[in-house]
Amino acid sequence: MILLLCQPLKNIIFAELKYDEVNISSLRERIQTLKKVGSKTHREQTFLYLKASFPLSNIIMTLIGIAITFLIGKTNRMLDMGIAIVCGFVFWAFAVISGAAGKVELFTPFWAGFSPVFLFFAASLLGLRKAKIL
Repeated sequence: MILLLCQPLKNIIFAELKYDEVNISSLRERIQTLKKVGSKTHREQTFLYLKASFPLSNIIMTLIGIAITFLIGKTNRMLDMGIAIVCGFVFWAFAVISGAAGKVELFTPFWAGFSPVFLFFAASLLGLRKAKIL
């Protein structure tokens, strides 16, 4: 079987991916090309799932903010804001660590991309239930 490539092979395999510079469609093309060549696609699939899960983080952080507000009650609004910001940083740190674990194949690409979303969504639902909103 002869494989025709539009780009030199070294540019496809050894080019370093930057998370902010690639989009989902280019990642899918790269994954298909790497599969045809027979190379590993674990890193690219992790990037793909991280990109796909990123829009959900806004919803998750909103739910966590609502849960924090109702759980703490009518105390200090600056305290509520500070706790919500800290939760945002913890979410971001967990996403970065999970993505790194997915790149080195400690997690599957799906779980590397979506585990922060699932974990913080479960935490927000637990907080909303404890606050008797759900």
